[in-house]
Amino acid sequence: MGDDAVLVMTGNLPGSVRLVRAGRAGGFVLCGPELVVDARGLEFIDQRRLLVLAEQARRTNATIVLRTTWAGVGRMVEIFGVEGVQVEPLA
Repeated sequence: MGDDAVLVMTGNLPGSVRLVRAGRAGGFVLCGPELVVDARGLEFIDQRRLLVLAEQARRTNATIVLRTTWAGVGRMVEIFGVEGVQVEPLA
């Protein structure tokens, strides 16, 4: 995991979205304009989950940066025009 990642997502995203929500409800505070997510273990995310992340970004006035090896998530963000979520491909 990168030194600046503050959240880790792996596998199938439905459980991870609950982690993002729990963080917000528990006083989750961003330390800057980005919430960097180590998502190198991410295997699947659906449009609904992406929109939940986008809403989290909007509410906190931040960008959620997903660092992942799965190219599909970047394509989905592009196709669905998801704002507030940026994908950084990892090798």
